[in-house]
Amino acid sequence: MLTQRKQKHLGRLFLFVSALLLSACASSQQHMVHAAIRGDNAELEELLRAGKADINLADEIQGDARELCPGHETLTALQGAACSGKINTVKKLVDKKADINAMTASGETALSLAVGKGHDDVVRLLVSSGADPDTRDKNGNTLLMQAADRGDTQLVELLLKKNASVSLSGNNGVTALMVSESPGIAKLLLDAGARLTTTKNGESAVHYAAMYKSAEMVKFFIEAGVPADLRRADGKTALDLARERLRAENGAAGTENGATRRGLRLGAAAMRGQMMARRAAASPAKTQEKVGTSVCEVLEAEMGRLIETDAKDAERAAALGDFKDAMAKYSATIKKAEGVNDQLEQKLRVDLVKYVSTQETPPMLSESSREHLVRSSYMLKRGQDQAMVEKELLAVIDTDPWWTDGYYNLGVLQTERKEYDKASKNLKTFIACAPVDPKAQAAQDKIYEINLAKEEVARVFGMSGNWIGNGQSFRVIIGDDSVNITSGWLSFSLKLANGALSGTVSGPSSPGAHGCTIPAQSHQVTGRLDANARTIDLDYIWANYETKFHCVNMAGAPSNCCLFCTEVCDATVITETPNISLHLTPAP
Repeated sequence: MLTQRKQKHLGRLFLFVSALLLSACASSQQHMVHAAIRGDNAELEELLRAGKADINLADEIQGDARELCPGHETLTALQGAACSGKINTVKKLVDKKADINAMTASGETALSLAVGKGHDDVVRLLVSSGADPDTRDKNGNTLLMQAADRGDTQLVELLLKKNASVSLSGNNGVTALMVSESPGIAKLLLDAGARLTTTKNGESAVHYAAMYKSAEMVKFFIEAGVPADLRRADGKTALDLARERLRAENGAAGTENGATRRGLRLGAAAMRGQMMARRAAASPAKTQEKVGTSVCEVLEAEMGRLIETDAKDAERAAALGDFKDAMAKYSATIKKAEGVNDQLEQKLRVDLVKYVSTQETPPMLSESSREHLVRSSYMLKRGQDQAMVEKELLAVIDTDPWWTDGYYNLGVLQTERKEYDKASKNLKTFIACAPVDPKAQAAQDKIYEINLAKEEVARVFGMSGNWIGNGQSFRVIIGDDSVNITSGWLSFSLKLANGALSGTVSGPSSPGAHGCTIPAQSHQVTGRLDANARTIDLDYIWANYETKFHCVNMAGAPSNCCLFCTEVCDATVITETPNISLHLTPAP
C-alpha cells in the first residue's frame, strides 16, 4: 500500500514539474498572446511595460488558449483577444497601437475573427477604431454583407459611416443589398449608392429573398424595380424557388426557424445561434412561422399581374393585325403563365388558338416542331420510352402552342403514363380550344376515366399504415408503383401494377442453435392488393433450417457433450421450404 502511495505522489510531482518546465520554456511573446486570449490585462501590461514582447508579433498558441481559438496555430495578441471576445483587452491593445488589420496565416484579421465568433461588442469597437470595414471572411463576404444579412441596423450604419463599400459581392455573387434582412437596411444601402444587380448565374435580389428572406423583402425588391419574372441560368423564377422553399418547410415541420436557411454561410455556428436566440427572444411566435406561404402569395400575385399586362399587349398586337408580334407575345406570355395560374394559362392558349383560326391562311408547324413530331411518331412505332415521346410532344407545344391536336395527343400519352393531373389539364385545354372537334367527346371521356383512376390511386395510397397478419404486426408503405412491407426482421420489396404484386421477401442472417448462423434468405413473392376490400395477400416460400454440431472438451478434443464442453457448429441444413400464404388486414 505504501509503495502505491509513493508512486501516485511521484506521478503528481512529475506532472507539476513538467508544467513548470513548459511554462519556463514558453517565450515572453507566447505569454503575451496567451494573456490576451485569457483577458489577463495585468500580465499583459507587465509584459508590455518590460518590453519583453512585440505587440504585433504572432506566436504559437497552446493548451487552454487553443480551445478558446480553435483552428488557429499562431495569433497576435490583438487577434487572440478578438477571437476570445475579451473586449477590455482588445481596447487596451488598440490603445497601445496594435496593428488592427494584421492578418493571420490564413488571411483573417482581428475583425473577421470577432465576426466569426459572434463577438458583436468587439466588432463595433474594432470598426470604430479603424479596422478595415471591407474585411472579408473565407466565403468572400464583407462585414457589411454579414451585418445586413443578420439585420443589425446599428452595425450597418456604423460601417457606412466608416465608408464600407456597398458594391462588393461575395464569392457567391451576392451583395449586401441583396441579402438585407429588412427594408430599413435595404433603404440605408440604396441611399448609400448600392445598386440592384444580378449574380453571374442570373440570381436577383427577388430570387434571393424568395429563398431566404421574408415576404416583406420580396415585395420591397419588386417595388424597387426588380422584375419578379426574371429567370436564373437554370431557368427558375423566384416563384419556383419560393415553392421549393415551401415544400422544404412543410417537409421539416417542427424544426427551428431558419434551419434550412443558407444565408451567407457566416461561419461560426455560435454566431448563427446567437442571431436565432435574439430573434426568438424578440418574437417567440415567429420561431415556428413558415414564411414560404406568404412569400409564394406575394410572388403569385405579382406574376399574375405581369401575365395579365403581357396578355393585354398580345391582344393589342392582335387587334392591330400584327400577326408576327401577336404570336410572339402570346407564346411568351403562355410560357410565363406555366405553373403560375392554370386558369389564366388555359385562357391564353384558347385565345391564341382562336386568334390563329381567324387568319385566312393558318400557319404551318415550324420546322423544329415538325422534327419533334416526327421523332415522337418514330419512338412510338418502335415502342421506345414514353417519357422521351412526351418530351418531344412538349417541345412541339412549347414552340407552337396553337397546335390543338398536340394537347389531345399529349393528354392521352400522359394518361397512359399515369400523370393524371397533367393529362387532365391538357385534355381540358384541347376541349376548350376545339369544342366541336370529333375528338372532344373522347377527350371528355378520358377525363372521366382519369378521375376514376385518381380515386383508385387515393384509395391505394390510403392503405399505408399498420397492418396485421398471421399473428404479426406489419408496417405498409405504398408509393406510386411500389409497396414496402416490414415486420421486425422480415422485409417485402414489391412492385404494384393494376393490383398485382410481385417482388422479393428477404431476411438477414441470424444466430441459431449450437453456435450456428442461420443464413440470410431472399425469395420471390406474388400477391394481390385489393383497395376496395382493403386486403393484401402474399404467397412465397421460406426455408426452415436444422443445425449440425459436435462438442469439444476443455483441451479442444472431440468428446461427448458434457457440462464443461463447448458446442461447435458443423453446418446448417434446410429441412423444408414450405409455401407461406400471408393475409394482411388493417390494424384496428
